[in-house]
Amino acid sequence: MASGLGPRNLCIIFVIFTVKSVIQCCFADQTASREGLPCANEESLIVRFEDYRPQSEHLVLLSSVVGIHTKDISWAWEARNSIATQSYPSDFAVISVCKESQDQIQRELESSSLVKGVHRQEIIRPSRQLSTIEEQSTNDAGEHSSFKSKPGLRSRGFDFVEDSVPHMGAGGRVLAQQRLRGSKRVEVSPTKILNAEALWDKGFSGKGVKVAVFDTGLAPDHPHFDNVVERINWTNEESIDDGVGHGTFVAGVIGGADDECPGFAPDAELYIFRVFTSDQVSFTSWFLDAFNYAIFIGIDILNLSIGGPDAGDRPFIEKVWEMTANGITVVSAVGNDGPNWGTLNNPADQFDTVGVGALTAAQDAVAPFQSRGMTSWESEDGYGRAKPDVLAPGQHVLGPMRDGSCRALSGTSVASPVVAGALALLLSSLGPAGGAARRRAGTPAALKQALLEGARPLPGRSVYEQGAGRLDLLRAYAVLQEYEPRASLHPAALDLTPDAAAAGGGCGVLWPHCAQPLYAGAQPRMVNLTLLNGMGVAGRVVGHEWRPAPGSEGALEVRVDYPELLWPYAGYLGVALTVPAARAGWHGVAEGVLELTVAAEGGGGGGGGG
Repeated sequence: MASGLGPRNLCIIFVIFTVKSVIQCCFADQTASREGLPCANEESLIVRFEDYRPQSEHLVLLSSVVGIHTKDISWAWEARNSIATQSYPSDFAVISVCKESQDQIQRELESSSLVKGVHRQEIIRPSRQLSTIEEQSTNDAGEHSSFKSKPGLRSRGFDFVEDSVPHMGAGGRVLAQQRLRGSKRVEVSPTKILNAEALWDKGFSGKGVKVAVFDTGLAPDHPHFDNVVERINWTNEESIDDGVGHGTFVAGVIGGADDECPGFAPDAELYIFRVFTSDQVSFTSWFLDAFNYAIFIGIDILNLSIGGPDAGDRPFIEKVWEMTANGITVVSAVGNDGPNWGTLNNPADQFDTVGVGALTAAQDAVAPFQSRGMTSWESEDGYGRAKPDVLAPGQHVLGPMRDGSCRALSGTSVASPVVAGALALLLSSLGPAGGAARRRAGTPAALKQALLEGARPLPGRSVYEQGAGRLDLLRAYAVLQEYEPRASLHPAALDLTPDAAAAGGGCGVLWPHCAQPLYAGAQPRMVNLTLLNGMGVAGRVVGHEWRPAPGSEGALEVRVDYPELLWPYAGYLGVALTVPAARAGWHGVAEGVLELTVAAEGGGGGGGGG
């Protein structure tokens, strides 16, 4: 954070109706190395520590806490032989325990002040598939006429929807895929739709930006890529190739260099993280090691075309927060569980990530397969927030296949790399890493603010299905060029009056909050907004004031709630609206401004704004 910055004011308006490089091929052998346990039923646990240390020190620590050198061994150390653990310290360990002694061992570990938490290792298998939804027909507007869903457990996974590649289930992280039938086929070039050429003509091409692709890998000899810096296999297979095709397509949309299906940032430095086997199996620990490595090598943009509603995977969630705190902008697909509401995937639904939804091929509607909000993973702690953040081309989008050809695929897995590639292109417009412009406008919060402020809303559609609206690359570029660090809210205004553009005469963007008027004695109308802090990785709300407009005095009571600390680069603002009993007979529209004062603290940010 730049020195000398004081608190900044943040206003929200209410309108309330009352009543190119050397390729390094690295194999990370993740095969567990340990002693056998004297029991039939085992459980794999992730033990998180308060600090980073070499594996050998963690082993000594665990042995002192639990006592590995006993006659009756009831747990075993699992060595991780990845590049992350061989070259850098780690903040977690993986152990196997006998089921009958799991509770005792977990209690002993959690009693240590050096242990942050003990969690079940998530084994991600194809048998834990996300339900497949098959689209029977789609009209030109992209609306469904019928759906047929197949039963299955919801879990993390890829988010492709395409015509012929088989469904790729991967347990906690699965490819939710659909077959598009009877729809008008219009192949979409996302770089043309978003006019990326205008920025290429200015000399920007992603140069100097490090982009990580967490997926199924990429073949070393693929003809569309000459900008891959490193390929790393985090799985237990002896291959760095892409046996599925998902990772190849995603990487190509971001940084491919082919005339037929070009990527947004052909000169970005690509880091290919193979975190799924050819059978689409993965483990939480593989992701944690890979995430740590991304932090260590200074990744700028990280794409996760995966997701799932397993918010109980706390190590995964908190490691995403840590990446954001270290300046990595995490872009993630919101999922393909639409058109049902409340089906958002994690980590796209986290307040610090850029959650990406999909547009139809016509670019004028939300794709019917896209998951909808509001967020639900924090339901135990508060009210859901608006997601996705932005919409990007996600239906019939052109990208590379494993054989070097170009094909059109659909899904939020397609939309996510569109945004990741666009962000890499935008970030390269800010000059070299470490420069003043990058420090000021290249933080995760600043880049997300540019996307939200530059987006174009779809008329009459809820913020819980479109977020800020359609990605507009050139408007986002304009925002970044004039950017001064500031705090902002998403959505920036709460208008609960009827919207003529909404379907059926509803209230549109703020549906369902505006479904009926407020009245005295009713339950509070609650809305939870995302609070972005572009002034630094950490900040605090140090004051707030509700200022009603003339004629609205006393018509509305506004209560707010927010976290003690805004971290990393973001938080939430909970707003509760009620009509006082004294105004029970009042009819009309109440308006006003809620002003927040946000102060940045610590390092990692720069500038201030109002």
